[in-house]
Amino acid sequence: MSFALRELQGLIARRADTSGVVVAVLDGAVRVATRTGAVTVPAGAERLSVGDRVTLADGRALRAPVARASYPV
Repeated sequence: MSFALRELQGLIARRADTSGVVVAVLDGAVRVATRTGAVTVPAGAERLSVGDRVTLADGRALRAPVARASYPV
C-alpha cells in the first residue's frame, strides 16, 4: 500500500526528456532523437539543421547552449 502523496511526488519528479539531437528537418518542424525515442516538434524561431543539439521547451525545439571555450595548448 502506498500513500497518495508519495505517488504524486513520483509523478511530478518524472520529467520528460528535455534535450536531444535533430535527426530530420520537416516543413516547419523537426524530428528530435532523445534517449527515450524520437519526437516531432515545431521548430523555434532559429533555423535548425540535422545534428544540432536542442532543448525541448514549451513544445518547441530550441538550440541548446554549447560550450565554445577553446584553450591554447
